[in-house]
Amino acid sequence: MKFLIHLIAESEVGQQVQEIACLERKEHRLEDIGLTLREAKKLLGAIQQRMVEQQVEEYLETQRSCPHCGRARGVKGSHTVMFPIVILLRTALPPQDAGSELTGTGCHGTRKLPG
Repeated sequence: MKFLIHLIAESEVGQQVQEIACLERKEHRLEDIGLTLREAKKLLGAIQQRMVEQQVEEYLETQRSCPHCGRARGVKGSHTVMFPIVILLRTALPPQDAGSELTGTGCHGTRKLPG
């Protein structure tokens, strides 16, 4: 089974369709039902990236001309701006594991996560 996930951006100018992901399930097993955590994180990241790009592009388009006189504004330069987006996930531990240490790996090795 194949799942195609598209993001449709509608604006006053028109409609833009972008493919976000294509998920394929070859085997029919209970373990494969739904999304894995990794797939969900990738999907959320891709949707967030495309939404921000579209919103910034539309905003900048509205700022190209002066709202008072309608003349085009001068351009001082052009460069790419990166906006870091942080998504925090909190894991709740069951009561019997409340005293155990929750660790995760990152670019600095093993670290204790707050929680």
